[in-house]
Amino acid sequence: MKRSLLVRSVVTMSVAGLLLTGCARESETPTAAASSSPAVVTPTAPVSVWNVDEDKDATWTRQLKEIKQMLQRVHGAKSTKAAEVRTEQMIDLEKVLTEMAAAGGPEGVGHVACEVMPIQLLSYEDSDSADMVSMQIGAYWSAAVAAAANEPGASFKDVELDARMEEECEDVHDDVLKTMGLRTLNKMYRLPQVSPTS
Repeated sequence: MKRSLLVRSVVTMSVAGLLLTGCARESETPTAAASSSPAVVTPTAPVSVWNVDEDKDATWTRQLKEIKQMLQRVHGAKSTKAAEVRTEQMIDLEKVLTEMAAAGGPEGVGHVACEVMPIQLLSYEDSDSADMVSMQIGAYWSAAVAAAANEPGASFKDVELDARMEEECEDVHDDVLKTMGLRTLNKMYRLPQVSPTS
């Protein structure tokens, strides 16, 4: 009788031990699975930053305002004089654009695009083709992007022009794309840049 009780006690303890071991393993499994899961990395959008000398920024703001006013005055005019004014203003605008891009670097191209591209579009008429506008604006921006990256071979995508402009001024960015008939500024025509010689 005593031996029978002893055997049953041993069996009961063994079963209980197995049950406890099984429960412990089951509770450890989800934790182990969770710890072995790969971390999910969410890509971050490029940040547009404009941090330049205040005096220079004030000068560029004044110059852009003057250029914009001149282009608005001749917008839609067909005369030779109007064409000359547009050409002169676009030359001045390209100079300001390149200076701003060089000062702001890749992080500042979004701000520069928001300020400059709407003014550039004033030199074109509604009848101008989207392809022509895209090609010419792209040619203007080729030198600016090279200056921003300090690299003659830099592309629009290299400085993330499209993403930075969209982050800085989404509505203006969308209007510009619509005018050019593009889905991204990175697809603008790029004029090859030549390294300066000493």
